[in-house]
Amino acid sequence: MKKFKCLFVLMLAVIVFAAACGNSSSLDNQKNASNDSDSKSGGYKPKELTVQFVPSQNAGTLEAKAKPLEKLLSKELGIPVKVSVSTNYNTIVEAMKSKKVDVGFLPPTAYTLAHDQKAADLLLQAQRFGVKEDGSASKELVDSYKSEILVKKTQKLKA
Repeated sequence: MKKFKCLFVLMLAVIVFAAACGNSSSLDNQKNASNDSDSKSGGYKPKELTVQFVPSQNAGTLEAKAKPLEKLLSKELGIPVKVSVSTNYNTIVEAMKSKKVDVGFLPPTAYTLAHDQKAADLLLQAQRFGVKEDGSASKELVDSYKSEILVKKTQKLKA
């Protein structure tokens, strides 16, 4: 749970940092531009930002934790932000494909599906603490993980 909170705060900080990276002239243009879609200020400027998470834990608990993100992003971006939790990752992929969701926090499989359907591009990638060769925890952050396939000793599988 502590790792999830750290990851959530890290992702939040990166999103806010990315949003703040625009130069001041583009922000001034955005504030001065009309709501007309033919505005000459250029670029996509949503009237509202929709963010959706995959339910990696109890959806109600995750949604309660995501509400502070909704308030912070809305304050920082100056537009309404709606944060929600989907029923499953297919729902987010379809919502992104139909442009009903602007930002989706996806597991690797869902991202691959969304990317293959031209519905998503990678902005952030989660990192976690690695594992040493002896199986003990490492303090190094990695963006991959190791797994094992175990079978009963009586199975006739060969490596």
